[in-house]
Amino acid sequence: MCVNAASRMMQHLRQKHYLPKGWSDTIGGIKQVRLTLQVASWDFAELNLCPVDQEEPPFLKAAVEELAKGTT
Repeated sequence: MCVNAASRMMQHLRQKHYLPKGWSDTIGGIKQVRLTLQVASWDFAELNLCPVDQEEPPFLKAAVEELAKGTT
């Protein structure tokens, strides 16, 4: 399930072109990726990646940091 979730989230980010070069250098780019990951994670609620009652889920910070490393 985790591999499926990661694969689908990455597929969505790529299809929507949310990871162009320099995306992590802008506030708008970071917010767009965070929001996309948060909403996509709700499709996998059983993994509890981004509970709706948690303002700053650790998953989002870690995921965005990892994605930013891969695009620099």
